[in-house]
Amino acid sequence: MSIGTVFDIQRFSIHDGPGIRTTVFLKGCPLRCAWCQNPEGLEQQIRVWNFDNLCVGCGRCTQACLSAAVVLDAGGKPRIDHDRCTRCGHCVEACNRNALTLDGYEIEAGELARQLQRDSVFFATSGGGVTFSGGEPLAQANFVTDVAARLKEGGVSTAVETCLDVAWEAVEQVMPVLDYFQVDIKLADTIRHANATGHGNERILANFRRLAESLDDHRSRLRIRVPLVPGFTADRENITAIARLVASVDASIPVELMNFNPLAAAKYRRMPDRPYDFVETRAYSDEEMEAFRNMLVGVAVIR
Repeated sequence: MSIGTVFDIQRFSIHDGPGIRTTVFLKGCPLRCAWCQNPEGLEQQIRVWNFDNLCVGCGRCTQACLSAAVVLDAGGKPRIDHDRCTRCGHCVEACNRNALTLDGYEIEAGELARQLQRDSVFFATSGGGVTFSGGEPLAQANFVTDVAARLKEGGVSTAVETCLDVAWEAVEQVMPVLDYFQVDIKLADTIRHANATGHGNERILANFRRLAESLDDHRSRLRIRVPLVPGFTADRENITAIARLVASVDASIPVELMNFNPLAAAKYRRMPDRPYDFVETRAYSDEEMEAFRNMLVGVAVIR
């Protein structure tokens, strides 16, 4: 039985695929998007995170740490040496202010599938199911395959949210046990993509084309999602280029524009070792979103 690393399970989601869904967020991602909404999912390794705003500098964490990985800085705030940290959790247990936390946990595929099956009544009544997200869930393709296969045996629909920046073999492995693919394409130009995410998009686009060709019913099983990020992706040049790219594969594949979510800034304010440049940025208005959608008219199917 495989073991995976998860950082969150979100129930009653209505934005991660058809119907009411339970979304499982898995750790590990090959990209380093400047606007990442889930920084706790970037590293597959479990880490201890310290929230300075909750800390009172009592030092209980340093006393509990057996590997001397937690030290107090000049201001009396804990700093974690992640190379020395063994992720035993003793410092987390010692803190009575919830200023320290582990950013994920390991779980067996069978146990996770059993937990997710408990929501099956909501899936049945809404046409929903389970969505694997992240991070990049296909970075843990063996685990996703194991859990999804167990869910499908129980009649639960399965979906994935992926950037497709993985080996094709990982995509091919999960295809038989996933009903629905939501693929994030952030930038059409590979240089812009590399500047914004740390990687070019050649493998992403190659996998998208291959996935569309491999899914006989891709019109109902595949959707492209474009995150609208101020200063990075939310401009006419990029949006129309993505629309043309999708249309060159199959114009009937729906394209969804996702509004920028400024709420992630709160996570970064509590994580002193993660810089973030979007603290003051707002979500786009309904009128602005409509203008972005109009850029797709006549090129792509809008959802």
